[in-house]
Amino acid sequence: MRATMIRLDLSDEPRWFDLGRDVRVQVRPLTTPVYNLIQARALELMGQLEDDGELPLDGANQTIREALYRALITKGLALYAILAWEGIGDADGSVPVTPASIEALIDGQPILAQVFHHAYLEPLTMLDVEKNASTPALGGSGAAGRSIADGAATTVPLAPVAAKTPKANAAPPSNTLL
Repeated sequence: MRATMIRLDLSDEPRWFDLGRDVRVQVRPLTTPVYNLIQARALELMGQLEDDGELPLDGANQTIREALYRALITKGLALYAILAWEGIGDADGSVPVTPASIEALIDGQPILAQVFHHAYLEPLTMLDVEKNASTPALGGSGAAGRSIADGAATTVPLAPVAAKTPKANAAPPSNTLL
């Protein structure tokens, strides 16, 4: 078995992502230090909201806390990453990319925010799903692909049992090696 190999993309060039509804965003590459800082900042903001008694909905509910944390991560990623966009506007036409307009997009368009989150983090999550095609999956097929093998039969017919009958010329059992 080979060791898992990760393909490094050393390019620091911005990339464009299609978010649907004729919206495209140009983003800078994500680095580990930046991602860790965004996560730390999201935790800090959650603590501030909790201290101020401003956690939305039921802040004691773990599911709600996780959803809020994810929303803060998405907003942090967008504020860091988005350099330009197409298809974002208001009644007066195109809207420039500013921190306020990025926040308005993420807060006001939850589906686009979710698509952005997945598109931006997809290279990281795909490493876990496909293991970069370098290691075999436990079940024989990768999580990213469908199985092409037929399932095994659930029952197998037993072979007929032969009747034990002594043979006239058989050697006695004490003289055999087996």
